[in-house]
Amino acid sequence: MFGNELSIGHHFADFRIDYFEIPGTSYANATNRYTFRISEMENIWEYYLAIIQRLRLYADNVFVGINQMGVGIEESPKLDALREALVNMLMHADYFSPMKSRIRVFTDRIEFENPGGFPRPIDELLRTDVSIPRNPVIAKLFRCAKLCENAGFGFDKMQQWNEEDSKLVSFRDEKMDCALVVFRRLDVKRTIIENPPENPPENPPENPPENPPENPPEKLDDLDVLIVSLLKDNPKITYDKLSDMTGKHRDTIRVHLNTLREKGFIVRVGPDKGGHWNVVESLRATTDNIQTP
Repeated sequence: MFGNELSIGHHFADFRIDYFEIPGTSYANATNRYTFRISEMENIWEYYLAIIQRLRLYADNVFVGINQMGVGIEESPKLDALREALVNMLMHADYFSPMKSRIRVFTDRIEFENPGGFPRPIDELLRTDVSIPRNPVIAKLFRCAKLCENAGFGFDKMQQWNEEDSKLVSFRDEKMDCALVVFRRLDVKRTIIENPPENPPENPPENPPENPPENPPEKLDDLDVLIVSLLKDNPKITYDKLSDMTGKHRDTIRVHLNTLREKGFIVRVGPDKGGHWNVVESLRATTDNIQTP
C-alpha cells in the first residue's frame, strides 16, 4: 500500500488504478473519449489521495466549523458515500487479475468497477454486517487511517448517496470476475429540468416521415467503439495490448473482434501473426474524435 514503484512492480508488473472523467453518458456520445485521466501513481495510498480529491468535485461539502487544530470541518454524506466506495474498491480488488480497478465519471453517473466479484450475494451483504476483505492487510491499514471499520457497514455508508424517494445507488454482480457499484447523479437531471431550452420550437413537425429506413445502422456499444478506435490508431495491435488498454479479458476482446468482423465493421488482412486490421471507412469518421490512451 505504501511501497515504492520498484518493489510493487516486482510483484505486480502492470499495477495501475484508472480514473476517467467522460463528457457524455457513454463513450459513443462523448465529445472526447475523456477529459481527464489520472496519472500513474507509485502505490495505493497515492492513488487514494489523488482520486478522492477528484471525487470531491461531485459531492456537496458543507462547512460546519473548525476543530482544535485549526482545520476546517466539512460534513458531506455524499462524499462519505464516494469515499467508502473508493476504499472498498482498493481493499477488495484482485490485484492479480489482468483487469484494472477503474472509476469512470460520466455526466449522469459514477461507476466503480473492480476485478473480483462480491464475496457473497448482494442481498445478503445489504441485509447483514458481514466483512470479508479480499486484502486484509490493506484493509487494516485503511482502518489505522480511520477510513474504514471492521463491522461491515460499507454498504450502508454508500447508500447515503440515495435521496428521498430516489434510489440512486446500485450494486451489480452479474459477472463472476468483477464487481460494479453505480452512483446516479441526480444533479444532472435537476439541471436539465431547471434549465429548459430558451427557445423551444414553436411548431414541431406534425407529420413525421411515414417510411423510416427499414434497416437502420447498427449501433456499437462502448467497448466496440473503443476497440475500433484502437485498431484505427494501431492496425497491428495485439490481443494482449487490447486487453491491457481496455481492461477487459483477452477472451472478451476476441468475442468483440469476431462480432465486429462478422458485421463488416473491420477486416483482417493477412495471417494471425504478421497481419493487420482494416477499419471500414464509414466507421473512421465515427471514431475520429476519440482519444486513445
